[in-house]
Amino acid sequence: MKLETWIEESRREFLNHPDRTKHRLFGYYEDAYEVREAEPDRSVAILREAIASSERLEEPWWRLFYEKLRLDAQIHFARDFRNTLDPAAHCALELRNPRFAGFPGKCAVQDTLVAVYLGIDAEGYAEAIREMLDVQEREIPVKPCVDRYHWLDRSRSFAMQHEDWGKAQEWAEREIELLAEEKNRRTSQHFESFVYADLCQIAFRRKNWTQLAEFVDKGHESARQAGHQSLLAEIEAWRAVEARYAGQEEVATRTLRDAAGRFETLEMPPASGYFAALYAYHELHKETLDMLQIRDEELAYLADHGQFLGECRLRIDRCRLLLKLHRSADDDLDLARTSAMQLRFPEKYLKIIGRLAHGA
Repeated sequence: MKLETWIEESRREFLNHPDRTKHRLFGYYEDAYEVREAEPDRSVAILREAIASSERLEEPWWRLFYEKLRLDAQIHFARDFRNTLDPAAHCALELRNPRFAGFPGKCAVQDTLVAVYLGIDAEGYAEAIREMLDVQEREIPVKPCVDRYHWLDRSRSFAMQHEDWGKAQEWAEREIELLAEEKNRRTSQHFESFVYADLCQIAFRRKNWTQLAEFVDKGHESARQAGHQSLLAEIEAWRAVEARYAGQEEVATRTLRDAAGRFETLEMPPASGYFAALYAYHELHKETLDMLQIRDEELAYLADHGQFLGECRLRIDRCRLLLKLHRSADDDLDLARTSAMQLRFPEKYLKIIGRLAHGA
């Protein structure tokens, strides 16, 4: 049974159930998603309530599903990876329990664990990520379905974390091709939004300006129709980068201001792709001081939220920018070392920090 089929069948069952508390059980799912961007913390709280309700109603499948969704809300909406690894691993381990035989959300639960690994330390957990992606590749049908889209998304994210931009584009193009066969337009628009947002960053990294313009247009339309305000802001920021490269300074300035204004209406923290666009905007004109400010803004959201690899890289880049500005980086180098020591394999980054400390 597909996960979507089980959800729909459960919805009908709960609506017809004499116990009205069962009616509410399905409602948590929609309520949490509705407020994901405007109130991400509330989304997490709603799903915690759903977990407790599932336990009271002795619905183990829904309890596990809501635990998975609660973790998703914490890492994707609140952008907070603290205290997520053990619960995500426990959910995946629970799938071995006989009472979850036939549970249609197996791949979805595994996907959450992969996403947690990617967000915390994609290099340190690289072997575990590869193993899980390999298993899912064999188990997930090679046809349009949510599980396959998520698998392609994580594969792309893994390549991006390792700055393998060519491979990342290959994964993105594979997902776009598969989405072209998707019969549910709402589903295709949802996933296209994420793919094109990533493709904007990939195009910039590969200095393919023609593709950047194409991906901005397509991504903006998909995100608009899907109603993803955070992705709209991110793609608008990439449009500003495109305009600045084309020498259209007034358009670039206005578009960047509009992107920032859109985020002001949301409580959801910006994703790394948004900050990548802001950084790229200033990098085009070698505006080092502004680049430093962008790093500070991103660290304000990301630091001490369990994204160890991302924080370490940002702190190292901040040190580089300070040295480029001929400022003291001693305190920042210490912070970078502390950040690196949270990684599973810190040696690579400690060497980089050591070279920066010696002016190399």
